[in-house]
Amino acid sequence: MKRQEFSGGNAPASVLERDARQREALRVVTSISRATGKELPVVSSETNSFGEAPGVYVLNPEIAARGPIISTEFDFEEKMLSGAADSAHAVIAGRLSVVHASGQKSTAEIAAKCYQKRDYEERLARAGREVEVMQDMTRRGELGLEPVAVAVTPDYMGSSVVLFTQFNRDLYTLDNNPWGRGPTESNVTSAILAAQAVGRLNAMGYMHRDAKVKNVASVAGQGVGMIDFETADPINPNDPQQAGLAAYTDLDLLMGSLSDRGLFTVRRDQYFQDNSPQIIEAVQQICQDGYLSAWDGASAEVQSSVYEMTTHVAHDIAERSIGQPVSV
Repeated sequence: MKRQEFSGGNAPASVLERDARQREALRVVTSISRATGKELPVVSSETNSFGEAPGVYVLNPEIAARGPIISTEFDFEEKMLSGAADSAHAVIAGRLSVVHASGQKSTAEIAAKCYQKRDYEERLARAGREVEVMQDMTRRGELGLEPVAVAVTPDYMGSSVVLFTQFNRDLYTLDNNPWGRGPTESNVTSAILAAQAVGRLNAMGYMHRDAKVKNVASVAGQGVGMIDFETADPINPNDPQQAGLAAYTDLDLLMGSLSDRGLFTVRRDQYFQDNSPQIIEAVQQICQDGYLSAWDGASAEVQSSVYEMTTHVAHDIAERSIGQPVSV
Protein backbone atom coordinates (compact mmCIF):
# COMPACT_ATOMS: atom_id res chain seq x y z
CA MET A 1 0.00 0.00 0.00
CA LYS A 2 1.34 3.40 -0.96
CA ARG A 3 2.54 5.46 1.98
CA GLN A 4 1.58 9.07 2.60
CA GLU A 5 3.97 11.68 1.20
CA PHE A 6 4.89 14.51 3.52
CA SER A 7 6.14 18.00 2.89
CA GLY A 8 9.57 19.20 3.93
CA GLY A 9 12.31 21.50 2.76
CA ASN A 10 11.33 25.10 3.39
CA ALA A 11 7.89 24.30 4.79
CA PRO A 12 6.80 26.42 7.81
CA ALA A 13 7.55 25.03 11.25
CA SER A 14 3.83 24.52 11.94
CA VAL A 15 3.48 22.40 8.79
CA LEU A 16 6.56 20.34 9.67
CA GLU A 17 5.21 19.75 13.18
CA ARG A 18 1.84 18.72 11.78
CA ASP A 19 3.48 16.33 9.33
CA ALA A 20 5.62 14.85 12.09
CA ARG A 21 2.47 14.07 14.05
CA GLN A 22 0.95 12.48 10.99
CA ARG A 23 4.06 10.36 10.35
CA GLU A 24 4.09 9.13 13.92
CA ALA A 25 0.36 8.40 13.77
CA LEU A 26 0.91 6.42 10.58
CA ARG A 27 3.69 4.39 12.24
CA VAL A 28 1.58 3.64 15.31
CA VAL A 29 -1.54 2.67 13.38
CA THR A 30 0.46 0.50 10.99
CA SER A 31 2.00 -1.42 13.89
CA ILE A 32 -1.39 -1.86 15.53
CA SER A 33 -2.99 -3.03 12.29
CA ARG A 34 -0.36 -5.77 12.10
CA ALA A 35 -0.87 -6.80 15.71
CA THR A 36 -4.68 -6.74 16.07
CA GLY A 37 -6.16 -10.19 16.01
CA LYS A 38 -2.70 -11.71 16.30
CA GLU A 39 -0.90 -10.37 19.35
CA LEU A 40 -3.51 -8.14 20.99
CA PRO A 41 -6.45 -9.79 22.74
CA VAL A 42 -9.90 -8.54 21.74
CA VAL A 43 -12.43 -7.47 24.34
CA SER A 44 -16.06 -6.86 23.42
CA SER A 45 -17.01 -4.33 26.07
CA GLU A 46 -20.63 -4.41 27.19
CA THR A 47 -19.92 -1.42 29.43
CA ASN A 48 -18.62 0.72 26.54
CA SER A 49 -15.37 1.33 28.38
CA PHE A 50 -11.77 0.13 28.28
CA GLY A 51 -8.98 -0.62 30.72
CA GLU A 52 -5.20 -0.44 31.08
CA ALA A 53 -4.56 -4.03 29.97
CA PRO A 54 -3.23 -4.29 26.39
CA GLY A 55 -5.88 -5.25 23.88
CA VAL A 56 -8.50 -4.06 21.43
CA TYR A 57 -11.65 -2.94 23.23
CA VAL A 58 -14.67 -2.92 20.91
CA LEU A 59 -17.06 -0.23 22.19
CA ASN A 60 -19.64 -0.09 19.40
CA PRO A 61 -22.81 -1.64 20.89
CA GLU A 62 -24.10 -2.94 17.54
CA ILE A 63 -20.88 -4.83 16.89
CA ALA A 64 -20.62 -6.08 20.47
CA ALA A 65 -24.23 -7.33 20.35
CA ARG A 66 -23.34 -9.79 17.57
CA GLY A 67 -21.56 -12.04 20.03
CA PRO A 68 -18.02 -12.88 21.14
CA ILE A 69 -15.20 -11.45 19.01
CA ILE A 70 -12.19 -13.54 18.11
CA SER A 71 -10.16 -11.10 16.01
CA THR A 72 -9.99 -7.62 14.54
CA GLU A 73 -8.06 -6.12 11.66
CA PHE A 74 -7.48 -2.53 10.64
CA ASP A 75 -6.53 -1.38 7.13
CA PHE A 76 -5.75 2.30 6.64
CA GLU A 77 -6.57 3.95 3.32
CA GLU A 78 -4.90 7.23 2.44
CA LYS A 79 -7.51 8.03 -0.22
CA MET A 80 -10.06 8.47 2.59
CA LEU A 81 -8.07 11.30 4.16
CA SER A 82 -9.55 14.73 3.55
CA GLY A 83 -6.36 16.76 4.04
CA ALA A 84 -5.22 19.31 6.58
CA ALA A 85 -7.90 18.52 9.15
CA ASP A 86 -6.76 14.92 9.37
CA SER A 87 -3.12 15.91 9.69
CA ALA A 88 -3.89 18.56 12.30
CA HIS A 89 -5.59 15.93 14.46
CA ALA A 90 -3.11 13.14 13.63
CA VAL A 91 -5.95 11.03 12.22
CA ILE A 92 -5.61 8.04 9.91
CA ALA A 93 -8.69 6.74 8.09
CA GLY A 94 -9.50 3.19 7.09
CA ARG A 95 -11.67 0.18 7.86
CA LEU A 96 -12.00 -1.95 10.96
CA SER A 97 -12.99 -5.57 10.37
CA VAL A 98 -14.26 -7.68 13.27
CA VAL A 99 -14.63 -11.47 13.14
CA HIS A 100 -17.14 -12.98 15.56
CA ALA A 101 -17.04 -16.48 17.03
CA SER A 102 -20.17 -17.26 15.03
CA GLY A 103 -18.23 -16.64 11.83
CA GLN A 104 -20.11 -13.39 11.21
CA LYS A 105 -18.00 -10.42 10.16
CA SER A 106 -18.59 -6.77 11.06
CA THR A 107 -16.96 -3.89 9.22
CA ALA A 108 -16.89 -0.17 9.88
CA GLU A 109 -15.26 2.80 8.22
CA ILE A 110 -13.29 4.44 10.97
CA ALA A 111 -10.83 7.19 11.78
CA ALA A 112 -7.93 6.30 14.07
CA LYS A 113 -6.69 8.97 16.46
CA CYS A 114 -3.37 8.38 18.22
CA TYR A 115 -2.65 9.82 21.65
CA GLN A 116 1.06 10.53 21.30
CA LYS A 117 1.92 13.24 23.79
CA ARG A 118 2.60 12.95 27.52
CA ASP A 119 3.08 9.76 29.50
CA TYR A 120 1.14 6.53 29.18
CA GLU A 121 -1.25 7.18 32.08
CA GLU A 122 -2.16 10.58 30.67
CA ARG A 123 -2.80 9.05 27.24
CA LEU A 124 -5.20 6.57 28.81
CA ALA A 125 -6.91 9.34 30.76
CA ARG A 126 -7.33 11.53 27.70
CA ALA A 127 -8.72 8.69 25.60
CA GLY A 128 -11.12 7.74 28.38
CA ARG A 129 -12.26 11.33 28.75
CA GLU A 130 -12.85 11.64 25.03
CA VAL A 131 -14.85 8.41 24.84
CA GLU A 132 -17.00 9.49 27.78
CA VAL A 133 -17.83 12.91 26.31
CA MET A 134 -18.44 11.46 22.82
CA GLN A 135 -20.92 8.97 24.22
CA ASP A 136 -22.66 11.70 26.19
CA MET A 137 -22.91 13.91 23.10
CA THR A 138 -24.42 11.00 21.15
CA ARG A 139 -27.01 10.44 23.88
CA ARG A 140 -27.93 14.12 23.75
CA GLY A 141 -28.35 14.05 19.98
CA GLU A 142 -25.41 16.36 19.34
CA LEU A 143 -23.42 16.15 16.15
CA GLY A 144 -20.22 14.26 16.87
CA LEU A 145 -18.08 11.22 16.36
CA GLU A 146 -19.05 7.82 17.75
CA PRO A 147 -16.37 5.66 19.39
CA VAL A 148 -16.00 2.22 17.80
CA ALA A 149 -12.98 0.73 19.57
CA VAL A 150 -9.84 1.55 21.54
CA ALA A 151 -6.49 -0.20 21.08
CA VAL A 152 -4.12 -0.26 24.05
CA THR A 153 -0.70 -1.65 23.17
CA PRO A 154 1.95 -3.23 25.43
CA ASP A 155 5.33 -1.71 26.32
CA TYR A 156 7.22 -3.21 23.39
CA MET A 157 4.85 -1.39 21.02
CA GLY A 158 5.39 1.94 22.75
CA SER A 159 2.42 1.78 25.12
CA SER A 160 0.27 3.52 22.55
CA VAL A 161 -3.41 4.35 22.86
CA VAL A 162 -5.50 4.67 19.70
CA LEU A 163 -9.17 5.61 19.52
CA PHE A 164 -11.17 4.34 16.53
CA THR A 165 -14.25 6.47 15.78
CA GLN A 166 -16.92 6.13 13.13
CA PHE A 167 -15.62 7.76 9.97
CA ASN A 168 -17.96 10.34 8.48
CA ARG A 169 -17.12 11.32 4.92
CA ASP A 170 -19.36 14.37 5.17
CA LEU A 171 -17.73 15.78 8.30
CA TYR A 172 -16.15 19.16 7.63
CA THR A 173 -14.12 21.13 10.16
CA LEU A 174 -14.85 24.85 10.13
CA ASP A 175 -11.12 25.46 10.19
CA ASN A 176 -11.36 25.06 6.41
CA ASN A 177 -13.71 28.04 5.98
CA PRO A 178 -12.35 31.07 4.07
CA TRP A 179 -11.99 33.15 7.23
CA GLY A 180 -9.33 35.31 5.58
CA ARG A 181 -12.05 37.02 3.55
CA GLY A 182 -13.14 38.79 6.71
CA PRO A 183 -16.62 39.25 8.21
CA THR A 184 -18.64 38.28 5.16
CA GLU A 185 -22.23 37.20 5.75
CA SER A 186 -21.29 33.56 5.24
CA ASN A 187 -18.31 33.72 7.59
CA VAL A 188 -20.26 35.48 10.33
CA THR A 189 -23.08 32.93 10.07
CA SER A 190 -20.57 30.08 10.40
CA ALA A 191 -18.89 31.80 13.36
CA ILE A 192 -22.25 32.21 15.10
CA LEU A 193 -22.95 28.49 14.66
CA ALA A 194 -19.50 27.68 16.03
CA ALA A 195 -20.10 29.88 19.08
CA GLN A 196 -23.47 28.20 19.64
CA ALA A 197 -21.76 24.80 19.58
CA VAL A 198 -19.20 25.95 22.15
CA GLY A 199 -21.95 27.45 24.30
CA ARG A 200 -24.05 24.27 24.19
CA LEU A 201 -21.09 22.19 25.27
CA ASN A 202 -20.45 24.51 28.22
CA ALA A 203 -24.14 24.62 29.17
CA MET A 204 -24.24 20.80 29.07
CA GLY A 205 -21.53 20.69 31.71
CA TYR A 206 -18.17 20.57 29.93
CA MET A 207 -15.27 22.97 29.45
CA HIS A 208 -13.51 22.00 26.22
CA ARG A 209 -10.16 23.74 26.92
CA ASP A 210 -9.21 23.61 23.22
CA ALA A 211 -12.30 25.19 21.70
CA LYS A 212 -10.55 26.52 18.62
CA VAL A 213 -12.33 26.62 15.29
CA LYS A 214 -10.39 23.54 14.13
CA ASN A 215 -12.38 21.58 16.74
CA VAL A 216 -15.78 22.71 15.45
CA ALA A 217 -17.25 20.53 12.71
CA SER A 218 -20.33 20.48 10.52
CA VAL A 219 -22.24 17.93 8.49
CA ALA A 220 -24.68 19.13 5.86
CA GLY A 221 -28.22 18.74 7.14
CA GLN A 222 -27.10 17.73 10.63
CA GLY A 223 -25.77 20.95 12.08
CA VAL A 224 -22.57 22.03 13.81
CA GLY A 225 -20.90 20.50 16.85
CA MET A 226 -17.66 20.12 18.77
CA ILE A 227 -15.01 17.42 18.30
CA ASP A 228 -11.72 16.45 19.96
CA PHE A 229 -12.64 16.18 23.63
CA GLU A 230 -9.37 14.84 25.07
CA THR A 231 -8.77 18.02 27.10
CA ALA A 232 -12.39 18.47 28.21
CA ASP A 233 -13.28 18.71 31.89
CA PRO A 234 -16.70 18.37 33.50
CA ILE A 235 -18.11 21.48 35.15
CA ASN A 236 -21.28 22.30 37.06
CA PRO A 237 -23.17 24.56 34.62
CA ASN A 238 -25.47 25.64 37.46
CA ASP A 239 -22.56 27.13 39.39
CA PRO A 240 -22.06 30.77 38.30
CA GLN A 241 -18.31 30.69 38.91
CA GLN A 242 -17.71 27.47 36.96
CA ALA A 243 -20.03 28.53 34.15
CA GLY A 244 -18.28 31.90 33.90
CA LEU A 245 -14.84 30.29 33.81
CA ALA A 246 -15.93 27.91 31.04
CA ALA A 247 -17.41 30.80 29.08
CA TYR A 248 -14.27 32.89 29.33
CA THR A 249 -11.88 30.01 28.59
CA ASP A 250 -13.64 28.43 25.63
CA LEU A 251 -15.10 31.52 23.97
CA ASP A 252 -11.73 33.28 24.18
CA LEU A 253 -10.09 30.31 22.45
CA LEU A 254 -12.70 30.29 19.70
CA MET A 255 -12.51 34.03 19.08
CA GLY A 256 -8.73 34.00 19.18
CA SER A 257 -8.56 31.23 16.58
CA LEU A 258 -11.00 33.10 14.33
CA SER A 259 -8.85 36.19 14.69
CA ASP A 260 -5.71 34.24 13.84
CA ARG A 261 -7.37 33.10 10.61
CA GLY A 262 -8.25 36.64 9.57
CA LEU A 263 -11.93 37.05 10.42
CA PHE A 264 -11.32 40.25 12.40
CA THR A 265 -8.45 41.69 10.34
CA VAL A 266 -8.89 45.39 9.50
CA ARG A 267 -8.95 46.08 5.75
CA ARG A 268 -9.37 49.29 3.78
CA ASP A 269 -11.20 49.75 0.50
CA GLN A 270 -10.28 51.98 -2.44
CA TYR A 271 -11.73 54.99 -0.61
CA PHE A 272 -9.55 54.30 2.45
CA GLN A 273 -12.58 53.28 4.50
CA ASP A 274 -11.86 50.36 6.79
CA ASN A 275 -14.18 47.55 7.84
CA SER A 276 -14.10 48.29 11.58
CA PRO A 277 -17.91 48.66 11.77
CA GLN A 278 -18.37 45.22 10.20
CA ILE A 279 -15.88 43.72 12.66
CA ILE A 280 -17.69 45.27 15.63
CA GLU A 281 -21.03 43.97 14.39
CA ALA A 282 -19.55 40.51 13.78
CA VAL A 283 -18.10 40.31 17.31
CA GLN A 284 -21.45 41.35 18.79
CA GLN A 285 -23.41 38.84 16.73
CA ILE A 286 -21.05 35.96 17.48
CA CYS A 287 -21.26 36.65 21.20
CA GLN A 288 -24.97 37.48 21.42
CA ASP A 289 -26.68 35.34 18.79
CA GLY A 290 -24.00 32.68 19.08
CA TYR A 291 -22.51 31.99 22.47
CA LEU A 292 -24.98 33.65 24.87
CA SER A 293 -28.01 32.08 23.20
CA ALA A 294 -26.93 28.67 24.48
CA TRP A 295 -27.47 29.84 28.07
CA ASP A 296 -31.07 31.06 27.67
CA GLY A 297 -32.38 28.38 30.02
CA ALA A 298 -29.86 29.03 32.81
CA SER A 299 -30.59 30.78 36.09
CA ALA A 300 -30.29 34.56 36.37
CA GLU A 301 -27.10 34.22 38.41
CA VAL A 302 -25.46 31.93 35.84
CA GLN A 303 -26.55 34.12 32.94
CA SER A 304 -25.10 37.18 34.68
CA SER A 305 -21.74 35.46 35.21
CA VAL A 306 -21.62 34.15 31.65
CA TYR A 307 -22.60 37.55 30.26
CA GLU A 308 -19.82 39.26 32.21
CA MET A 309 -17.18 36.84 30.90
CA THR A 310 -18.54 37.04 27.36
CA THR A 311 -18.29 40.82 27.52
CA HIS A 312 -14.65 40.55 28.60
CA VAL A 313 -13.87 38.30 25.64
CA ALA A 314 -15.67 40.61 23.20
CA HIS A 315 -13.83 43.66 24.54
CA ASP A 316 -10.46 41.92 24.37
CA ILE A 317 -10.82 40.65 20.80
CA ALA A 318 -12.08 44.01 19.55
CA GLU A 319 -9.28 45.84 21.35
CA ARG A 320 -6.71 43.61 19.72
CA SER A 321 -8.33 43.83 16.28
CA ILE A 322 -9.46 47.44 15.92
CA GLY A 323 -8.11 49.18 19.00
CA GLN A 324 -11.45 49.80 20.69
CA PRO A 325 -13.80 47.81 22.93
CA VAL A 326 -17.34 46.81 21.97
CA SER A 327 -20.53 46.37 23.95
CA VAL A 328 -22.39 43.07 23.99
